Amino acid sequence: TRNGVLVDITAHKQSKAALAENEALFREVASQIPGMVYRVRITNEGKRVYSFVSPGVKALYGVEVADVLADGSCLHRFRHPDDKARMEQEIKTVVRDGLLLSTEFRIMLDDGTQKWIQMSSSVIEKDELGAVRIGVLLDITERKAAEAALRDRDELWKLALESTGDGVWDWYIQTGVELYSRRILEMYGFAKGELTDEAAELDRRTHPDDVAQMLRDRQAHFDGLTPAYVNEHRIQCKDGSWKWIMSRGMVISRDSQGRPTRMTGTHTDITERKTAEEALR
Repeated sequence: TRNGVLVDITAHKQSKAALAENEALFREVASQIPGMVYRVRITNEGKRVYSFVSPGVKALYGVEVADVLADGSCLHRFRHPDDKARMEQEIKTVVRDGLLLSTEFRIMLDDGTQKWIQMSSSVIEKDELGAVRIGVLLDITERKAAEAALRDRDELWKLALESTGDGVWDWYIQTGVELYSRRILEMYGFAKGELTDEAAELDRRTHPDDVAQMLRDRQAHFDGLTPAYVNEHRIQCKDGSWKWIMSRGMVISRDSQGRPTRMTGTHTDITERKTAEEALR
């Protein structure tokens, strides 16, 4: 006689099939995403073992998928020398604390090409040996170049305005940060670093008799009642003296609700004109 046991493994087979289907779907979706999608186990000692790397790694780094699967530190050698220390510290912190990672860094390819990379990753599994993270690396070189071009353009028009003798200010309204040009600092007798980057800095130095009208003119422009902000008021210099200035500006960006987010303009020293007008009176 023979004895045996029959076990129903239908659920097991179905579960295994579902996992295989999910894995196939993950790989298909990952292959459609520009850049590199990956799944990596990071041990408590910091060793990285990739279990999945999408084909996009070839376009991004110029290496094969097999190279990264075989050597978890393969991509580290491409990091820009100036970004290595920062990246190592950021990654060490997020891995230790199991945090979301979102950062940007540069890489240098073997042919000398430099690229900007955006990295994002999160933990999907954790045990006593380490954690598994999935993430994506995207090429943001073009975006970085566009941002640099905008900064260069900003600097160009600010320099052009300063060449007329005016000082230039650039106000990020919702954060309260206002950047003052070299000429503005000189106008009031300050050296670089002696004024904070706050819109309230010069507002506090505005003559009390002039504040109300200044705020009314500013609000009128914010509300779209005037095409530009124009106001004459006195500002106290570092040495305690007062200067008459004409402040002119314009809102150059608003949020989706129409609220102003950025305003730029100039300060023109009109003290001599005001002194002459007073003498005539």
